[in-house]
Amino acid sequence: MNDFNRKLYGREWGESEYAEAPVHGNTQIYKGDLLFLDRIDGLRDKGTSSADYYIYPFSLVSGSTRTLESNKLLAGQNFIGVATWHSDSGVTENIGIHIDGLFRYPLKNSRTLRTSYKVVPAGSGVTCYNQRVATESGSSSLIGVVANSGKFQSEVEMSILTLFASETRYQI
Repeated sequence: MNDFNRKLYGREWGESEYAEAPVHGNTQIYKGDLLFLDRIDGLRDKGTSSADYYIYPFSLVSGSTRTLESNKLLAGQNFIGVATWHSDSGVTENIGIHIDGLFRYPLKNSRTLRTSYKVVPAGSGVTCYNQRVATESGSSSLIGVVANSGKFQSEVEMSILTLFASETRYQI
């Protein structure tokens, strides 16, 4: 897999927030991966993990119910941001994370988009994708909001909503 720069605008266009967080040594992260913070027990390992406060890519979300819908919900509720660079497996280190900003991601399925549609994690089977999203109405797995509308879109430009977003930003 290649590293992708999903960020649309640099710091000069509008200030974006940036943070650093630790990556566990047995985890590989690519630039552009959607990341969750393991802050509650049961987010990984089919619900048997203990919170370790490391960051992981969405594909490692694995709650005890082991369904895609529950894993998407867990990913959305614990979404911390977008990886700014690559981290090899076998290295425990801090990496940069974009915690707000505008990003471009491929959609799981092409569709017509309207500004303010909800962007949620996408997946297959029971596994969430690290670098692909979907749009849904009425979902509580919210990770972003569509920023650019259009017909038959295969990508979405979205403003991300992370754990650092204020509660009022979630009222869509």
